[in-house]
Order: sequence, then C-alpha cells, then structure tokens
Amino acid sequence: LKDMLWAPNDHQYYFVAVHSVQRLDVHNTQNEFRVGVPEQLFSFARPEGLPSVHLCSMCVNDELVAVGGLHGELICRNLLTGTEVFNGKLCDSDNAITNALNFHTTGSGITRLICSNNDMRVRFLDTRTFVCTECFDFAWPVNRSALSPDGNTLVVTGDSCECLLHDVRSKQIVATLEGHIDYNSGCDWHPDGVLLATGG
Repeated sequence: LKDMLWAPNDHQYYFVAVHSVQRLDVHNTQNEFRVGVPEQLFSFARPEGLPSVHLCSMCVNDELVAVGGLHGELICRNLLTGTEVFNGKLCDSDNAITNALNFHTTGSGITRLICSNNDMRVRFLDTRTFVCTECFDFAWPVNRSALSPDGNTLVVTGDSCECLLHDVRSKQIVATLEGHIDYNSGCDWHPDGVLLATGG
C-alpha cells in the first residue's frame, strides 16, 4: 500500500529500513551491474523513552527526501546538505496516517509536496516554506493522489471503489472513474497527461 521504495534516477534507489532511509547505488559498467552496500542516510529513531516515528510513506526528488508517519508526521531533509528542512505533523486526527507523498514541480519551477492522508484530505505544501497552500477534502481516507503533468487535475484514490478526477482550479470533481471491486491504493499519470492508471 505504501511507497517505501523510490528511484529518482536510473542508478539510485532509496528505501525505508526500520526507522531510517537508506540509499543503494547501482552502476552499470560494460554490461555488468555493480551494486554497492546500502548507505544509511537518515535515522528517525528517537532517544530512549521517546516513541520513534513509524515511517509509512516516502518520496524523493533530486534535492529532497520526505517521509510520512503513522500519526500524521512529516519529516523532510535536504539530500545535498543532510539538513532537516521540516519536522512536524500534518494534522492531529486519531486517524492521520500519511499514506502517500509525492513531489510536483509547477511550470514556474516551484516544487510542491502532495500529501495524501487518512484524515480524508490531500494537502499541497510549498517546499520552500512547508506552508499548506491548498487543501482538498474527500468523503473517505485518501490512499494516494497524483497531479497531472500540467498541474490542473488531481486523481484521487482511497477507501472507495471509485477514483475521482478533481479540477484543482475550480475545486470540483469533474469525473468519477468506476470499475474497481475493492478499495484503491494507487494512481499515477502518464507523462503525456492524457492517460492515467489506478490500482486496487
């Protein structure tokens, strides 16, 4: 259900292991793959006596790694400097699981973090400030959402057999996709912005 493995390019793989994010480099030289030893980048374990963040979602781009927690936590670190750029909670709901995270860069070059949560919301955060710039409410827990390449349409999946297409500008549902026989846990757009895939 959750994104615990991320490949932002063709030779680096990021994954969650216990309370840490690790990176694995794979190099292809003369048709031979050489796999390095996983490198622990960040540990999210807490000092003795304090509860650790239970990591349940992750996303990576060229500059940032973001992880979400079982209780609505969001932690983001800069891959280039190793510094923590955000550490907080998206909400205080009892059912606040951060189910999925993904980055989207606008046409003007602003990177947004899209957070899909069990509190039935999708939030857009500006990664320069981590301020929530937009929030969308739904009738069921959101397992995953993905923004179309042009940034205008959000596909939303969750604890429903239906998938929704949501117009970001008008904040209206423009289509309901049917056909799944169980809850949906995944969705994404083809780079052409015309095709999309959903999965349950």
